[in-house]
Amino acid sequence: AISDTVKAGYNIELGRAVDDTTAATTGVGATPMAKVWPTPQEAQDYAQYVLGDVELTTSKDQQRHATPGHGILPRISSDKTPILTDLRTMVNGNQNPTQDELDTVSTPGIAMTREVIDAIRALPTVQEQEAAMQKLADEAATGRNLEKALLLRRLLQSGRMEPNIYASGLSPDIEMAVTHITQAIDNVLYETKIRREMFAQTATVLLSSSQARSKNTAETVVASPNDDKPIE
Repeated sequence: AISDTVKAGYNIELGRAVDDTTAATTGVGATPMAKVWPTPQEAQDYAQYVLGDVELTTSKDQQRHATPGHGILPRISSDKTPILTDLRTMVNGNQNPTQDELDTVSTPGIAMTREVIDAIRALPTVQEQEAAMQKLADEAATGRNLEKALLLRRLLQSGRMEPNIYASGLSPDIEMAVTHITQAIDNVLYETKIRREMFAQTATVLLSSSQARSKNTAETVVASPNDDKPIE
């Protein structure tokens, strides 16, 4: 039910027949959705992983089978791994990254730049470089999946109005799916906010401690004797 609704919504958004399975137009004129999911099957696969699905039956008395979803967070975690790998390759390399390489670690609306890569390279320690890359990879993976979740919600809302789906009695299941994806989006945004606040607090403490150590070092003066010929 969910998968069929997403497929219908995908094609409705593109102005195509609801059962079309071909790839969308790509390139310069591609829609944001087509850039994320070039085919309706890819959108369906994402929906099934995140939301699960409910089998459509022809009888109210027939038992329906449901497949549970995994939510957005596992996808964020799995998407972070290749982004982090690409970041490490660029930061540890000696060449300026190409635009294609930068695109592999960018997120919708926030493009990675050579200046950011250079700034990471300029950090004084390997630990600080790794911390910066971890944070950037996490933010990129989160941004990508939030965009997918927002698109998925739109596909569900469009697809449920398809006449056959609307007449199938699946509206409660689809409405529940819309509620679930909306809640998942809210949860990710909330957790991201909390992580940022915790990171900011930790960073503030570290910076304060570092500044205090620098100040104490500067104020520590080693006394030297004034008499060039001290008594032995």
